[in-house]
Amino acid sequence: MFVTRDTALIEKTCLTNQYPDLCVSTLKSDPTSINADTKGLAAIVINVAKDKYRYASDALQGSLQDLASDINNDASLQVSAAADYPNSCHNVFKGAPGLTYPSGLAQREELLVHLCGVAVGIINLLG
Repeated sequence: MFVTRDTALIEKTCLTNQYPDLCVSTLKSDPTSINADTKGLAAIVINVAKDKYRYASDALQGSLQDLASDINNDASLQVSAAADYPNSCHNVFKGAPGLTYPSGLAQREELLVHLCGVAVGIINLLG
């Protein structure tokens, strides 16, 4: 159960985010968000993206290290790099005539891009 103050922080943090509904639902689904500050909320979203999308794991892991070290610009760049992974994957399919890009893969990768957008939006609040 969320305390009003904690819900308010999540709502405030996600209000200006590119994907506010995804931001709120992702953070509310993680019980550790109860005690998290803004930096902690960013880490939660990065961890969700990292756990769901192993292909972008290295960049997301690097972003967590940068975030922990207060190197927020680099953290944001690492998350953006992870979000770009679907473009590389999609380009491989474009280069193979007759090969259709699987719709399930496209949906998963769209979620990765959106989660990364949420994380970058929260990191940007850190300054």
